[in-house]
Amino acid sequence: MARTTVHRPEYKALLKRVREGRVEAGLTQVAVASALGRPSSWLSDVEVGIRRLDPVELLDLCELVGLDVVQLIAEWSAEVRPKPQKKKLKPKDSSVPRRRT
Repeated sequence: MARTTVHRPEYKALLKRVREGRVEAGLTQVAVASALGRPSSWLSDVEVGIRRLDPVELLDLCELVGLDVVQLIAEWSAEVRPKPQKKKLKPKDSSVPRRRT
């Protein structure tokens, strides 16, 4: 069975960047969660990877702590995927299929 994305190292790296942004902004989990209308346990669960953060929540969280979400994603993507190491899939032959008679 495939593991869920919350357990992948790439997701943990994203959460680390979000947490660092909050800490650098000098904001506590309680303050951020309260501003988002959530209990502090919600943000704690997000930061440790227990609870998945959806894209809208990520945007709200980034805006609140002063992170540029586009820059965050770009830097995170470069960190977790520095160079393509796998072969890219090639499309199948684009020739016209033969007609069966």
